[in-house]
Amino acid sequence: MRPGVLVIPLLTVSIQAADFPYQDKISQGIEYYFQENFTKAEEVFLGLIQADTLNPAGYYFLALTYQGEMLDLESDYREEEFYATLEKSIRMSERRLQKDKKDKLAHLYLGNSYGNWGLYQARQGSWFSALRSGFRAKANWERVLELDSSFYEAYAGLGSYFYWKSAYTKKFRWLPFVKDKRQEGMRMLKLAAESSLVSRDFALSSLMWINLKEKNYFQALNLAYYFQSKYPQAKFPLWAEGFIYYEKFDWKNALQTFDKLMQRLQETQPSNFYNLIEVEFRMANCFFNLGMYKEARLLCEKILKYPLDKKITQRQKDKLKRTKEILGKIPKVIKQSSRTE
Repeated sequence: MRPGVLVIPLLTVSIQAADFPYQDKISQGIEYYFQENFTKAEEVFLGLIQADTLNPAGYYFLALTYQGEMLDLESDYREEEFYATLEKSIRMSERRLQKDKKDKLAHLYLGNSYGNWGLYQARQGSWFSALRSGFRAKANWERVLELDSSFYEAYAGLGSYFYWKSAYTKKFRWLPFVKDKRQEGMRMLKLAAESSLVSRDFALSSLMWINLKEKNYFQALNLAYYFQSKYPQAKFPLWAEGFIYYEKFDWKNALQTFDKLMQRLQETQPSNFYNLIEVEFRMANCFFNLGMYKEARLLCEKILKYPLDKKITQRQKDKLKRTKEILGKIPKVIKQSSRTE
């Protein structure tokens, strides 16, 4: 799990009670999604598809569930299912728009689908494809707001798009056509959090990670606590809290948070070496900076003994290298400390 990836910007939801008869079911599925009970969420959204096979809603939310599960596990094992259901969502949305070009829900699901597709493409390193998908998502979200400026669900997707596009194109801001829309994006996300029917937690989750990136630690931490209170079994708020304290160099609180997260991972993902390394490397660094060298050494040695396959070794090569560096520093630091005593 990397910072900002579980409930990342473009995971948006869009429903108005008057427009769609399955709001209770969708809300139930969203609840399971945030609890990281992806099996239950999948059951709910498969039920929506069975109830209305021509509606894009069930396909979109099912694809969202597959994506959330892959993000949680740092795996691509449901990639084919994700692509298939997302393509179905796009086709069903386009079919509805052929009948009614002013169907704001169809535009919304089309925007959401392209947004999540772009997110996945970006994670795979396909930046040109991700940018193209992002443009399609933006066009559909903007069309929704042209049709109904009070359809607040669309602000969640558009706000995320504006913020992250600006954040990732920062080095090109000297160009006249590259504008900084981070504040506008955050304003839209706050509007979605305040006024949308079902996008509230998606918008707040985006704001949590955005505030972390902007180093607004107080606001980010408050949102992490909010999610921990509402979804006590979920891991993503602990990831966020740990990253916040870690970036603040608050080693003690970071260590306590990562220790809680480690216990949760050992219960739910005991063989997920990618995520274990993500947490234990940071814990080892916390120990080192707190002068707890024995604990740091034991944790570094544990990390380096994991039976990693080539893929994880490659993906975690930087942290494995830095783990070895910490291990090499420990004897030197202990030796220096003994000389000064």
